[in-house]
Amino acid sequence: MIYSINLEEWIDKSFSRQFENYKNLQNLFNKSIVQSIIENEDNDSATLLIGYYNPFSYSYIGQIMDSIELLVAFKKISKIIYFSSFGVYKPKFEGKYREDDTVQPYNSIGLNALLYEDFFTFLNTRYSTDIYILRNFSIYGPMQNDISLIPNLMKGFIKNEEVYIGDMKKVRDYLYIEDFVFLVKKMIEEKKSHEKKVYNIGSGKGTDIKTLINIMNCISNRKVNAIFDPSKIRKEYDYDYVVADIEKISTDYGFSQKISLEEGLKLTYQWASGRVCI
Repeated sequence: MIYSINLEEWIDKSFSRQFENYKNLQNLFNKSIVQSIIENEDNDSATLLIGYYNPFSYSYIGQIMDSIELLVAFKKISKIIYFSSFGVYKPKFEGKYREDDTVQPYNSIGLNALLYEDFFTFLNTRYSTDIYILRNFSIYGPMQNDISLIPNLMKGFIKNEEVYIGDMKKVRDYLYIEDFVFLVKKMIEEKKSHEKKVYNIGSGKGTDIKTLINIMNCISNRKVNAIFDPSKIRKEYDYDYVVADIEKISTDYGFSQKISLEEGLKLTYQWASGRVCI
């Protein structure tokens, strides 16, 4: 059985399409739900996919942690794959981020992500639970909420609207959702190791926003009107330069980007413009 909780809706949908025995546990802090899983003899040693994403409070995070520990203690969850964030790292302005770089959150997103990382480290130490901590960089693809950069750009191109950008020079590391799902499936199918593993997840390549827009110009055969808007610059949230060192995940899983940024953006644009169904 594969359970999920706290995933962004579009990512949850991307995974639910891949697995027959997949169930979202959005109300995991509900005691009756936890009890039903404990009493279900067919649910032995399930995998849990969990993200740091949530719109609630730190008390909510505590309730989720209590419920997960209970399920782990009753041996109902033996593997946890946690979708963390590059936001746990201390910002730097050159060079790629490595898993052994300084962990020092710059914002609330990074703090939430790190709270869960520490909790899952505890579960591994106490219960020998298999833990995979995936520090995701910029995962993108069809169905993504348009508050994120790429779908927001897509909307501008499709509707011929102006797009407001705070800093065209910011660099991000983009990975298409199918590459991400393929990698996580490998981890789900992997035999138990009772280890905690930490990996950066990205393409290992940096792309600035200006280049991203130029690629979109070519794909759409349009030219979006990108307008500088200083109100979009959020110093407390925005990293200037974010690129993953993926040597560790490449060595352990033979992982590499299969779908290029150009191809991934084209597929996403086709979906967003209604040319393909997902």
